[in-house]
Amino acid sequence: MIGRTWIEKLLQKPSLKWMTTMLNSSKLPACMFIFFIIPGLPKDLLIFLAALTSMRPLLFFTLLLLGRLPWLIASVSVGSSLHQEDYGIAIAITVISVIAFVVGYRYKDALVNQLARLEKRKQKL
Repeated sequence: MIGRTWIEKLLQKPSLKWMTTMLNSSKLPACMFIFFIIPGLPKDLLIFLAALTSMRPLLFFTLLLLGRLPWLIASVSVGSSLHQEDYGIAIAITVISVIAFVVGYRYKDALVNQLARLEKRKQKL
């Protein structure tokens, strides 16, 4: 794979060790979903790193779609509302997004643990 060795060397840096730990964790799908669903978090690097994992592509694309689609629709709605000079809707969606970011960021660890437990239960069945 092009660049795989470079990225693996990059992930050995002490400041990026948390990514290596996360990528090798059984909680990776839950972490990815949480990162995708919380608006405002940087997601691009996580998408590139997902290619280095053993995660099945269908699972990855499902998490990506379910996590990013609501906020993609919200950002398109804000843009459309601003273009139509309907500022009330734009402000409402922006406020909801900010609240979702704060709540998601605050409770991200609890959400990851809860989703990981559900995944373990599902694997036992």
